Amino acid sequence: MKKLSVIGLVVAFLALFAGPVVAQDGPAMTVEPSSVEAAGTYDFTVSGEGFTAGNSIFILPCAGAEGDLQVLADGDSSALCDLASLTPVSIGDDGTFTVEVTGYEVPDVGLAIGGGDAGGVDAASALVTVGDGGGDEAADEEEPAEEEEATEEESDLAETGAETGILVGAGAALLGLGFVATRAGRRLGER
Repeated sequence: MKKLSVIGLVVAFLALFAGPVVAQDGPAMTVEPSSVEAAGTYDFTVSGEGFTAGNSIFILPCAGAEGDLQVLADGDSSALCDLASLTPVSIGDDGTFTVEVTGYEVPDVGLAIGGGDAGGVDAASALVTVGDGGGDEAADEEEPAEEEEATEEESDLAETGAETGILVGAGAALLGLGFVATRAGRRLGER
């Protein structure tokens, strides 16, 4: 009976990692160019992967998201996006697509571009940013060096896709599992 409880704890521990792995799978979208120099009307190449093979989706500009993908994700796409500018796309057998979209108006804050099917099963978004537009040249020359140093320091850390809380919880579960397994092993050895 004790072996079954140890096996149950091992299965529970492994289940901790099943959620984050599954959550990382899914559709993703990119847009080229991903940045423009100034607000205005532009044409883009939108590509996607991880979509359901053979499905059909629509690509549309979402200026109402005010250049923030989180606003788009949390909001009502029918209110944030230009439904008159739907571009239909057929997903290939490998779950990918590439489509040219024309005449998208990019505001000063940037433009979120959404893509999804009518049922909301396949959905992703991409962001087009707007350049800084100039400014004080002396300040511009100094700031990039500082930003580069910060970026280099930040890039030294591995991107695991897991948050610290998840890692601490997994570590605590592993310690608990080790403790239970050790106690169970000792009790089985005493018999």
